[in-house]
Amino acid sequence: MAGIGFELKKAFAKKGVLNLFKAYAMSGVVVTGPMFLSISLLAGLRLIFDHAGVTMTPERLMMNGLITYTTLFSVVWVNSFALVVVRYVADVLYTEEYEKVMPSFFGSVTMLLGTGEILYGVFLYFMRIPLYAAVPALILFGIYVIVWMQINYLSAIKNYMGILLAFFAAVICGLIAGWAIVKVFGGDLSYAVMLAVIIAYGILSVCYHVLLSGFFPRGKGSAFAFLKHLEKHRELVITGICLQVALYGHIVIMWFSPAGQTVAGGLRQCALYDMPAMLAFLTCIITIINITTSLEVNFYPYYFRYIRLINGGGSITELKKAERLMKRTLFDEIFYCLIKQFFVTLICIVFGSLILNAVLPGITPEMTGIFRVLCVGYALYASGYALLLVLMYFDYRLVYVSLLLYAVSTTVLGILCAIGDARFYGAGFVIGGMVFLVATFTALYSHLRDILLHLFVGQQMVKE
Repeated sequence: MAGIGFELKKAFAKKGVLNLFKAYAMSGVVVTGPMFLSISLLAGLRLIFDHAGVTMTPERLMMNGLITYTTLFSVVWVNSFALVVVRYVADVLYTEEYEKVMPSFFGSVTMLLGTGEILYGVFLYFMRIPLYAAVPALILFGIYVIVWMQINYLSAIKNYMGILLAFFAAVICGLIAGWAIVKVFGGDLSYAVMLAVIIAYGILSVCYHVLLSGFFPRGKGSAFAFLKHLEKHRELVITGICLQVALYGHIVIMWFSPAGQTVAGGLRQCALYDMPAMLAFLTCIITIINITTSLEVNFYPYYFRYIRLINGGGSITELKKAERLMKRTLFDEIFYCLIKQFFVTLICIVFGSLILNAVLPGITPEMTGIFRVLCVGYALYASGYALLLVLMYFDYRLVYVSLLLYAVSTTVLGILCAIGDARFYGAGFVIGGMVFLVATFTALYSHLRDILLHLFVGQQMVKE
């Protein structure tokens, strides 16, 4: 959130309930905009197509499944390597070598597109997807890769109002495109949803590129200089992969469980699990938004002062005082975020059936039960993620260990629960979340307890 944080500070500095609501709404779209774009766009398109009488043919079902697979594959692919690129960009911004930013963007996108398109194309081939469906899926995959990588770079610019406008423009244009496609070509067009999503994210990508080009200089130098960081920070790659496995692994496991169904070719889904999982994930958005904004707006000033005293030769008395203020602010912010998440999760568990029936009429009792279980799982994930972001300020090697435990536990337990009784669906994700929360809290507490020791004598020694 570097850069955007300066603008968020201005927004949160304004008094009044309306201004506070506005600040949270804008920061929420900035932090989770692409996810809300997917949900709002697909929900809007479904209403348009249902109103127009577009039937759920096997081809349309296949296209819907391909959108899910393309989204998941692209997110996992990009975010597995994104942390290395983000670390490189942070380093060049710190040294004020702004001309190296855009070359690294083009280099990283080229690398991810070149390898990702081949791998995803091979995957679609073995899944026996026909060419007329595979081609738009590959086009959408390419656009997704560009957008996901752009988001990592957008966090360094100050024009968050431009990001909001790009988001709304993409949603509106996507919905208009879907309506126009149905009106022009009729109700039997099975790939109308795919075309509308391609148009929406294509527009979003163009808007994001304009924002980036307007902020960073054209640049010079090697486009693949960031690859040196790949060797230097291997742990960041493992960290990115582990986070994706932990977040999405339990869903993929359920696709290939006895409860899963074949959509087309080798593509699978689990209707019993997929929709409750998506809705349950929305319940942890409040914590992700809160911890991101609170770290940037409230915690960072104390953290910055503490580090400045260390680098500037502050006395031990000044350091101890700054340390107490930093820790108190940090734990207050974490406590408030977790309390909010607790109440949101409690409300969703108590009123789960009412919430699901309002969103999805005809929901089954099994889906309601899975929704309640996953609400707990995502609350634990959000709590652990909040602590994870704090750990990033101090030592990302601790992040690597915590996420490795999270990925392994959710995967192993998810498989065991998927082959068991339906009552245990999602339980593996919950237990894995407990492991994640305990691991991140233990790492953060032990590090902060002896923070001066870690900062002064815990650094890596380099042999000349």
